[in-house]
Amino acid sequence: MRLAGTTGFPGTMASSTRLCAEPPSFCGPRRTMPFACAWRAHDVYNAGALVEAAVRHYRGTGTRSLMDVAVRLVRHLSATMGPSPRLGIVPAHPLPEKALVDLYLLLRGDASLRGSYPELEPRSAIELALFWLDRRGRHGSRASYVPNLQSYAQDHEPLTRQTEAVGHAVRATLRYAGLTAAGRVARRGRYLRTALRLWNDVTTRKMHVTGGVGAMSQEEMFGPSWSTVSRRTGKGSRPSPISPGTIDRMGTRTAWRSGSRSPEPGIPNGWSGRIRRA
Repeated sequence: MRLAGTTGFPGTMASSTRLCAEPPSFCGPRRTMPFACAWRAHDVYNAGALVEAAVRHYRGTGTRSLMDVAVRLVRHLSATMGPSPRLGIVPAHPLPEKALVDLYLLLRGDASLRGSYPELEPRSAIELALFWLDRRGRHGSRASYVPNLQSYAQDHEPLTRQTEAVGHAVRATLRYAGLTAAGRVARRGRYLRTALRLWNDVTTRKMHVTGGVGAMSQEEMFGPSWSTVSRRTGKGSRPSPISPGTIDRMGTRTAWRSGSRSPEPGIPNGWSGRIRRA
């Protein structure tokens, strides 16, 4: 099978593609240029899901049937996207960053598997993930985004300059997971410092007591600091303030002390904002 609009790439489902020849400001029915609509569509997102599934499938079964497909797909992605003369595409949907890091770690640690794919240099997988992370907030295609898509896709400024979680909550958390994984494996301290900064913003200011994120029902977005909504609300509805108490999430606890002053305007007195390990 062929990826629609590509030249000879086998091994994936054409039905999952959304490719077009038009510039990023318009995605029409024609699909003749690889990944021309990656800013809007799910091409690369789906590719990341396939790679992630292949890594888990191989680890669980020891068979390479799905890995064969994933390796051909990653070869195609890394040959198509990246620094010049390749296409400088930075997809708006995250997920493949973490998947490519996982594939790199698997190939690096399994000499037998790595030897089965001499056509793929393992380093090319993580280099593509690093390219996407480095170019976010910097690439030229951002100028043609529809209004508000930059912050919605965490593309309003370079990732390492971002100080708070904004935009679509699912995209954000997937993106931050990729940032953390790439920072750890590539030993990029600025990535890890950014990830920790964003983690603190999410877990101390923008997380429900259930551990969920994405306070605004409109577009599944992060809301303002210190606010959540207790039910689905219409557009423009004012979110209710988060109740003081204890939030436990993945071993991290935000403590509240009765009678303490609020660290920021507009939140209930008693919310300390201190973090301690559970």
